[in-house]
Amino acid sequence: MNRTNRRSFIRTGLAGAAGVVAFSPAIYRESSKVPERNIITRKLGKTGLTVPVISFGVMRADNPGLCKAAYDNGITMFDTANGYQNGNNESMLGKLFKDLPRKSIILETKVKAAGVGRDGKPTSETTSEDFIQKFNTSLSRLQMDYVDILFVHDISNPEMFEYKPIINAIEKLKKQKKIF
Repeated sequence: MNRTNRRSFIRTGLAGAAGVVAFSPAIYRESSKVPERNIITRKLGKTGLTVPVISFGVMRADNPGLCKAAYDNGITMFDTANGYQNGNNESMLGKLFKDLPRKSIILETKVKAAGVGRDGKPTSETTSEDFIQKFNTSLSRLQMDYVDILFVHDISNPEMFEYKPIINAIEKLKKQKKIF
């Protein structure tokens, strides 16, 4: 049985600590290398927009550090919505991305049309003005002039696909170059 006395224990510990100090710059250099990223992208339909095949759904994220880490590691497409966390989600992304080159990220958000009944059909409260106001609130929170992708949130009835006030709102936003 090998018995270690106090003197040899301390000597071994000091030798180990000296090794850590001597080799720590090499360890740091190795850990700080930027990994090579081969992010796969695809064209999104007829839009001409090239998007990565992986994105970050930010619905429940309330930590900007998590979103920043995703961006730093090659995630460039972020999905949020007007109603996520009562708008705090878009505000968080706006603060995080306001100083980044706009072309380095792809932002998509969703706006839910007001007044949609339980059957998923629009009502007299489902207006173009309300939809545009909610979208403009999203842009303000995101601190952006435009989003790359806009979704009409929570469509559960095909009637919404042909509902003129929402179609008109989207066309107006496209003409204003607030969506693409």
